Amino acid sequence: MTTALVTGAASGLGLEIARALLMRGVEVILVDRDPAVASLASELLCECIVCDLSTDEGTDEVLKRLDGSVGIVVSNAGAAQKGAMRDQEPNALRDMIRLKLTAPALIARRFIESTPPRPACLVIVSSS
Repeated sequence: MTTALVTGAASGLGLEIARALLMRGVEVILVDRDPAVASLASELLCECIVCDLSTDEGTDEVLKRLDGSVGIVVSNAGAAQKGAMRDQEPNALRDMIRLKLTAPALIARRFIESTPPRPACLVIVSSS
């Protein structure tokens, strides 16, 4: 059976992608910083990782789970930044870069590295 890892899975597009995969018989690992993802995982009968991908620790949690058993990755985690760029705090910009660029790149690299030779799918959903 194929396993998919979906980030940003507590709501919105990530949750709907996870549901669609589950309906097609794919095992799903929900990833989100919102602790509500644990209740969703229980309801949907799937695994979850509660972590913040804007942190090294959160990204490392996901990287550990990419052990070759995952055949689909949906990088959908995102967060809204409101206001003009000049008004953004430097730490908020760093977090945004980690969440929207660094974490997806590291996850994609680990996924490719850990996937044995077999048909696999990598899906990156841009969050803007």
